[in-house]
Amino acid sequence: SRTDIIQELVAGGTRHDVERQPIWEAYHKYPDTHRVGWPNADHIIRDRSSWEVLGEPVNVCLESPHSRAAVAQMIENFLRDKGGDREHLVLNMGYEYTYVCYCDYTRSLWQEWLKRKHPSIEAANQIWKTSYKEFAEVPMLRPEGAAANRALWLDWASFNLYRFLEQIRWTRDQVRRWEPSKPLTVGSPYYAFSSSFWTAVDEEELADSGINGVILEENYHIDSLQPEYLHAIAGAKPVMDFEHHG
Repeated sequence: SRTDIIQELVAGGTRHDVERQPIWEAYHKYPDTHRVGWPNADHIIRDRSSWEVLGEPVNVCLESPHSRAAVAQMIENFLRDKGGDREHLVLNMGYEYTYVCYCDYTRSLWQEWLKRKHPSIEAANQIWKTSYKEFAEVPMLRPEGAAANRALWLDWASFNLYRFLEQIRWTRDQVRRWEPSKPLTVGSPYYAFSSSFWTAVDEEELADSGINGVILEENYHIDSLQPEYLHAIAGAKPVMDFEHHG
């Protein structure tokens, strides 16, 4: 399309080109670049069920410093070539993203997030109806255990949305080192009304974050719910459907 130039910048490559990206070498050199406890790569980057591609799984942990270094290098390489492009109106950092990881980096982020949200472990225990002695004891929840403690699950789901948006914010900062002005777009609006919402991007927080200059739409169904929702949160920003399936 002449409207947007797209690359999966959040992931550091795509399921089709990962062998040619810095993340490929990092993934095979550093074990901490491997996703922990979540087999579904979706668009970060591929698993055994990834569409239209054959090849070994490359299921990346985005919190790893080695992954971040590789993603930053890929962004630099891509934008040294494409930065300043005048043929496209928007730089699309990718979409249909979901992300979950249960690595030690995530555990540390989870504990720090809980400390910021709750004034003390005692206060958190009152809400969760639990008896943890410290935040370090609080587990990273799995979907199959969500019903056992809905209050704690709400915190875990909220944390996962937060940490992925922070990853996108970091990606934006890397992009702006090389492409200072072109409007950006990114998101996962397809999941906004899905039970998998907690694995994706909080579209309302994203709309308020200042990351997007254009609100990304991907309407897989012939209905008005998604576009109406996105227009409601977009404010004065344009809404563009980058993958219309109508």
